[in-house]
Amino acid sequence: MGDLHKILQVRPGADDETIAAAYARLRRRYDPAHGGPFADEAALHELERAYAVLSDPEARDAYEMAGGRQQGLLSDDGRVPPETPRPTFPTPAARDPFGLESQDPPASRAPVSQPALDSTAVDRRPEPTSTSADLWRAADPALQPASTPTPISDEQATSKVAHSLGDLPLREKTQTPVASPGWLPDWSRGRVLPAASALLVLVGGGLAIWGVLQAVDEADDGEEATGSEATPAAEATSGEQGGEAPETLAAPVVASADALPADLREFAEDVVADFEADDGTRYRIYDFVATVTSDDSVFYAAMVIQAESDLVGQSVFFFLDESFLGRDWGEDVRSVESINSATGGEIGVVYRLYADGDEDCCPSGEPFAVVYSYEGEFRADSASPPDGIFVE
Repeated sequence: MGDLHKILQVRPGADDETIAAAYARLRRRYDPAHGGPFADEAALHELERAYAVLSDPEARDAYEMAGGRQQGLLSDDGRVPPETPRPTFPTPAARDPFGLESQDPPASRAPVSQPALDSTAVDRRPEPTSTSADLWRAADPALQPASTPTPISDEQATSKVAHSLGDLPLREKTQTPVASPGWLPDWSRGRVLPAASALLVLVGGGLAIWGVLQAVDEADDGEEATGSEATPAAEATSGEQGGEAPETLAAPVVASADALPADLREFAEDVVADFEADDGTRYRIYDFVATVTSDDSVFYAAMVIQAESDLVGQSVFFFLDESFLGRDWGEDVRSVESINSATGGEIGVVYRLYADGDEDCCPSGEPFAVVYSYEGEFRADSASPPDGIFVE
């Protein structure tokens, strides 16, 4: 067992209420009956033994007075056992009953005296003799020096430089001129190459600017062509109830999975030409999308616009073969962003969502998408459109 205070996670001197609260909290953590992630039978047993000591005022005082040194020596009932008598050591007489320690050491262990050193002793080291290299040089006359070298004076030995820089010979640095082409005149040599480099830089910069201008012109031409192709095939008449629509309003993007037969196209055109809204509004066809249902019927839609407007005020009419199913809503929407068909009898329409004060060209809301389908009956996946998609 470790320190009882650490097991119960309390400080020494804690009151009974703190000890009881810590015990209850830790018991819920370690008790296997609760099935927690920290359930541990051994930890629970140690917790109970620690609580048995610290919850008893007498046992706790004895434990804390001993400074926690009795940890690990607790009895099974949680109380501190009585102190064990300290061990006694034998006396010198009991340790040496034969008196061997009092006997004198044997004579063989007497220290051996060392002779004193004689300070007047004569140094008997041998005199230095000639080395084998000296004897070899003496035997060969050719290796003898021609003359006896002159001894070096103290002034020469301490001098690091025996001459000045003025006494050293100077070496001239020569540079070979680079030969220039012979066909250039003397006055232009060294000027033509820099001038040619500057001319090349100017020409390259001009070509780069010309390329950028051409790319900008082509981009502008492409945008104009796209805008002209996006207009409906039928020529739109000018004017609208309350004003002319902005020219920047984007036309709907139409995509069809199957081509619409000519007879069905004529049927839809006749229906739209004869249709008149409750307020007297009439419509013209912008484009068609079509798909085929599971029973090989043609489910198609006509994207229509108010006859007296340009793109603003739109609606979608739905057909099945030569039957008119109805329109998307009971009133016109402000503008459609895209309409497309998919195999399996589905047509998706994305409506532009306008906020108060938005221009026709620039809706600020997130587009609102609806999927229309026909499988035995005509239905849509949304019946509660936001008010921002309709004409005000």
